[in-house]
Amino acid sequence: MKIKVDQPLKDIKGKEIKNEKLEDGKVIESKENFLLKDACVNALLANNDDKIEGTEKMRRYLLATKIQQANELDLKSEEIVKIKEAVGKNYGALIVGQVYQMLEGK
Repeated sequence: MKIKVDQPLKDIKGKEIKNEKLEDGKVIESKENFLLKDACVNALLANNDDKIEGTEKMRRYLLATKIQQANELDLKSEEIVKIKEAVGKNYGALIVGQVYQMLEGK
């Protein structure tokens, strides 16, 4: 399925969420939007499950790299499932809901 991964995520009021960065130990809001690709890549690269084998971590890394380098890409159904699982474990309802809808083409 073709997915535009450069879509911005929004807060509950519909305002585009901005990325945050750490500068001198302080969290600073960036001017860049927090995109679908940011949520997917961050979730795939998160190290929050000690039971994941090295081979699976490598698969996640390769998928994250593929997503990061694209604005639009064709994802296989098993890749979408893997992304949804990772996002579901790493984010709250606001991000999960939007990511799932975008990955389902809604």
